[in-house]
Amino acid sequence: MCLKEGVLQAYLDQELSAAQRAEVEACLTGCEACRQLLEVLKSNDAFVAAKLEAYASWLENPSMATNAAWARFYGDLPAKESKHKFGEVWKVMKRYRLVAVAGVVVMALAASFSFSSVRSFAGEILTVFRVNKVQTINIDPQEIARLQESIEKGTGQVNIDNFGKIELSNQQTSEEVSLEQAGQAVDFPVKLPVLAGDYKGPVLQKSSAGRASFTLDIVKANSLLSSLGSQKLLPEELDQKTFTLTMPVIIGAQYTFGSEDSRLLVAQARSPEMSVPEGVSVEQIRDTLLSVPVLPDSLRQQLASVNDWQHTILIPNIDGNSQEVMVNGVQGVFTTAVGHSGHKANERNERSLDERGHNSSALIWQKDGVIYAIAGNELTLDQSLSMASSMK
Repeated sequence: MCLKEGVLQAYLDQELSAAQRAEVEACLTGCEACRQLLEVLKSNDAFVAAKLEAYASWLENPSMATNAAWARFYGDLPAKESKHKFGEVWKVMKRYRLVAVAGVVVMALAASFSFSSVRSFAGEILTVFRVNKVQTINIDPQEIARLQESIEKGTGQVNIDNFGKIELSNQQTSEEVSLEQAGQAVDFPVKLPVLAGDYKGPVLQKSSAGRASFTLDIVKANSLLSSLGSQKLLPEELDQKTFTLTMPVIIGAQYTFGSEDSRLLVAQARSPEMSVPEGVSVEQIRDTLLSVPVLPDSLRQQLASVNDWQHTILIPNIDGNSQEVMVNGVQGVFTTAVGHSGHKANERNERSLDERGHNSSALIWQKDGVIYAIAGNELTLDQSLSMASSMK
């Protein structure tokens, strides 16, 4: 009998016992269908990792490229600790490539990848979305698990093939640069914090710009929506429309302090941009996606109530692990990974521990058209706010 998708995903996520892994591997040896499904799941994981590579961070190695460091902060940390509630949500998100791709089509509203700000571009040929604001959205891991179950019952699997075709160009690369070279690579002043204590660095890295385009197949998309019980479908006029997501040049500054395992990353970049073809109503797409019955009511209500959704990126708040704060006169978000015990770190100076015993936190904000992030271990809210205020 073929293995269920959930079992294979647990196998990939290293959640099974040694005996269970042995059973799965025995089945894989004799079942072509299971091997094919495993390859699909691997592809899904790799796809999302590639999309988020430049925006996740964990500092494992002082010579690590900036985009790889970002990948560790939002990638490996939650996924490895499977008992963490944050990890449970992450695994649902990475399992379905829809979540990453839907950011290009606005479904990102449901998972924190919304890039927005509708405005005219090139004589109204395109609508361009940019991030002008950062805020939190409350995520209930149990509701996300039920959403996953509903999707599996309705469709069995959701991936990019259900919505259309994606093409990648200008693959992002990373290289070490001087401060002068970093400044020449972007159209805004590169700002670095004044750090007290025994900090070493920075080592500056430049991650190049990248681009992904997504062409919508309306027949497949509406078929998926129907299978999820939706009565409201996307208009046929959207068929074969191409949406383009442009990722900016990212400048990252890596520091070490105290123990060689203690690291800090300061990153800055223009907003990602999502270009929408002329005549496409993003409001209509948003309304259609928010009406999908399997979307949890609490999540639907929160998304619908985001008044300035055209300019906002949403950061998941899972059991209080993220909070909105004022940073240099603008609203930002301070977020932490959930510790081993599953308890949140929501007090002003409380820290949560990753699996190596490190506190992992990040402060994210947008000001004057530039998105900033300070991320690292042994980092409290007060410390990150002090660093942010010193950036010049």
